[in-house]
Amino acid sequence: MRNIGDWIVPVLFVVFIYSCSGDAKRPAGESETGVAVNDTTQIIHSFVCGLWSLDSQNILNNEGYFFKPDGTVDFVASEYQGNWELVGTDSIKLKYAFFDSDYEQGFHIDSLSEARMVLSDSDGTHLFRKVPFGINTEETVISGYSGTLNPGFPKQYSFTIPSAKKLRIALSTNSENVKLKIYDSYGELTSTPVKDWQSIMVRSGEYKIVVDYLDPTKGKPEEFSLKVFGN
Repeated sequence: MRNIGDWIVPVLFVVFIYSCSGDAKRPAGESETGVAVNDTTQIIHSFVCGLWSLDSQNILNNEGYFFKPDGTVDFVASEYQGNWELVGTDSIKLKYAFFDSDYEQGFHIDSLSEARMVLSDSDGTHLFRKVPFGINTEETVISGYSGTLNPGFPKQYSFTIPSAKKLRIALSTNSENVKLKIYDSYGELTSTPVKDWQSIMVRSGEYKIVVDYLDPTKGKPEEFSLKVFGN
C-alpha cells in the first residue's frame, strides 16, 4: 500500500514539467511549481476520513475514531462525539466534551495511506487501520427483550454483530431507578448507566447488556422492554 508521499511525488514532477513548458502566469493560490496551496491538505483530509480502529498485534479493537468529512468525529464504542481538524499537513487536533468538561487532544501524523495510519502523542505511537464501514439511513431491530426486574436480580442479555456497525440500545421503563450497562469481551463500554446509548462498534462478536437498579435498596418490581437497533 502506497503512502501519501509516494503518491504526491509523481504528481509534483508532472506539474513541475508543465510549469516549465510555457510563460503562462501563475494563478492565485498556486505555488511556484503550479501546485495549488491546499492540494496536499485536501489529499490528507480525504485519506483521514473514515472509520479507524486501533491495531493491537493485527487485531482490530473497539478503540478508534470515525472521522467525518464535515469535521465531526465519533469515538468508537463510546457515546461521545467531537470535532477534528488538520493542523498544517502533519497533525490532527481533536476537541470534545466529557462529563461537562472540554478537552483537546493532538496527534502527529507519522505516516498515512488509504488503509493504514500511524499517529503519535505523549503516550507513544499508535497504529490504526481503516475499517470498511457504511451507515444505512434507517434503523433495523437486531434484538428485543422484555420482562420484569426485581431487586437483587439484574437481567442479562447478549447479542451478536457480524461486522462493524453503528448500534443504538434503548431501554423503556417508567422507573428512573432502572438503567443499563453494555459490555464487550474486554469490559464495560458505558461510562455510566444509561437508558439510551448509541455508538459504532468495530469488533464483530458477542456483546452483553445488563439491566439493573441504580439503587437496589429503593427498588420494586419494574416492567421494562429493551431493543437493540443497527444501521
